[in-house]
Amino acid sequence: MKFGDPIYQDRSSRFRPTHPGDRLTDATIHLRLVAAGATVIVFTTGRGTTIGNAIAPVIKLASNSPVFARMSNDLDLSAGGVIDGTESIDEVGKRVFEHIVKVASGAELAKAEIHKHREFQFWAEQTVSL
Repeated sequence: MKFGDPIYQDRSSRFRPTHPGDRLTDATIHLRLVAAGATVIVFTTGRGTTIGNAIAPVIKLASNSPVFARMSNDLDLSAGGVIDGTESIDEVGKRVFEHIVKVASGAELAKAEIHKHREFQFWAEQTVSL
């Protein structure tokens, strides 16, 4: 996806850009989501990326329990209970939704906000000189 390209809507009614999924572009993807109107970003990670955003809070959701156990100071939530068999998808979804509401309302800070992760990147195809 290039800047200016439309964000597509998948069948679940979520809007999302396509990207290669490497950590070097995460800041750019977050910038695109914020530019498209996102006020909170839920970032799923299987390796424990600790990225944030300068404009909108980034809630980091671990996909597995071992990563969350190792990085619970940096990650907000774990969906590992689904894989572990201790939670249903609906239970995790409810817990994630409730956390999004708390962060969006300002009642709770995302870990990225607490640790002042404010990565912000413009991706330029050509060199930019100021």
